This record gives sequence, C-alpha cells and structure tokens, in this order.
Amino acid sequence: MNHILSRYSKGLNSDHPEPPSDKLLTEQAQDEVNALKDEFAKLRLAYLRMLGKELDDLSFKELQHLEEQLSEGILSVKDKKEEVLLEQLKRSRLQEQKAVQENEALRKQVEPLTTHHLPM
Repeated sequence: MNHILSRYSKGLNSDHPEPPSDKLLTEQAQDEVNALKDEFAKLRLAYLRMLGKELDDLSFKELQHLEEQLSEGILSVKDKKEEVLLEQLKRSRLQEQKAVQENEALRKQVEPLTTHHLPM
C-alpha cells in the first residue's frame, strides 16, 4: 500500500511530465495506472472489511476466513501489548531497585549525623 501511495505521490509532485514519445508507451502507462487503480481498490476493500464494513457480498466461507484473519491479528496485538507491558514492568522494577539503593546510601550518609547530635 505504501509503495502504491509513494508512486502516486511522485506522479502528483512532478511539475510537467514529458509527453510519451510513442503510443506504445502511453498504452503501457495506462495499463500500469489501471493495474494500480485495481490494486488500490482491492486494498481499500480489504481494509474496509477489516473494519467490519462492506461485508454484504461475502459468502459464509469468506466471512469465516476474514474472522480467522482478524483473530490472528488480535492475538498478535495482544502478544505485542503483553511484551510492552512486561518491558515497562522490568523498567519499573529497575527504577525501584535504584531508588532503594539510593535511599540506603542516603540513610548511611545521614545516620552518622543523627547519632552525633542525639542527647545522651
């Protein structure tokens, strides 16, 4: 999809494309444009179906296949989410350990000061 959009953008950004030198080049370019339009339409339809839209013309088997694809996608998202949460937990634990160590170091620095100033 990104490849298609990139090619489309390049076509829009060219100021004045040079006219093709012969009819064959024009036909080839038109064939490529048509192929890209078809591919874009298919990808757009697949995207809409992933969102739960444009489902009316799908058969039961096609709906089952779409459901399986979505289930696999959900599992992948859940796995990634779990991975991110575990990484955050790991970082939090490291920060906690660091804070405990810093607290202990400060306590050791303050301890001699408080024992000298206590009345006996």
